[in-house]
Amino acid sequence: MTDDDLILAGDIGATKTNLALFERASFPKKVLRETKYKNREFFGITDIVASFLAEGREKPTLACFGVAGPVRNNRVRMTNLSWLIDGRDLAHRFTIGKIFLINDLVATAMGAPLLGEDELFPVNAGKKDPMGNIGV
Repeated sequence: MTDDDLILAGDIGATKTNLALFERASFPKKVLRETKYKNREFFGITDIVASFLAEGREKPTLACFGVAGPVRNNRVRMTNLSWLIDGRDLAHRFTIGKIFLINDLVATAMGAPLLGEDELFPVNAGKKDPMGNIGV
């Protein structure tokens, strides 16, 4: 495994942030390591990412964070925090090739198709439609 094969993924909410590191080949099934942080203990997401990266020797080249708030131009002002997060600034600060910021609800919907049948619970039985809507 090389650092080119590493993805940093995160869920940045109002009260906590969860970060995890994955190998690209096994994403999203195999987590290399993960850490949960209480946002109130940090000044911003930069401090949390710095703490996570300092815990190991890995150097991800790609990152994606689901964030609680509307994302525009890879930037978000957190809904319930005074944090302004800019994906380009974070990528530059940590020399990560590309960081994508997406809304946390969008992240949940995008992850739904990656779940196995044993990880799903039908609310209403129906016929699967690959072009249909996703309920999460």
